[in-house]
Amino acid sequence: IIGGIRDIRRTGVKFARSADYSADNYYARSFGFFSGKDVFDVKLKFGSKVADVIGNRTWSEEQELTREADGGILLSMKVNSIEEVGSWVLSWGGDVKVLAPKELQQYVLAKARGILASNSG
Repeated sequence: IIGGIRDIRRTGVKFARSADYSADNYYARSFGFFSGKDVFDVKLKFGSKVADVIGNRTWSEEQELTREADGGILLSMKVNSIEEVGSWVLSWGGDVKVLAPKELQQYVLAKARGILASNSG
């Protein structure tokens, strides 16, 4: 079973793709596999411990990286899925601070609180 799929059958029904559909446009601001309709300007501050890892990789086609005097790095990019980039942000633990947008800050805080609540006592 892959992804919950148990059986595959041909139906004879054909899918008609919209003439204006472009996978490049659809996934242009996708952080990974998911895509949303809104665009969020994400600004993250990474600590010096992980700055080289962040600074030596392309995370988004529209990213901007700025080295800070304290050895950290600022990553700015446009994304269209708070949930997807939020999960990635959480994976960096205490080495990242969400500067913007508020929706991402709220998502990360809610998930972190949930983790703490489910692991306490």
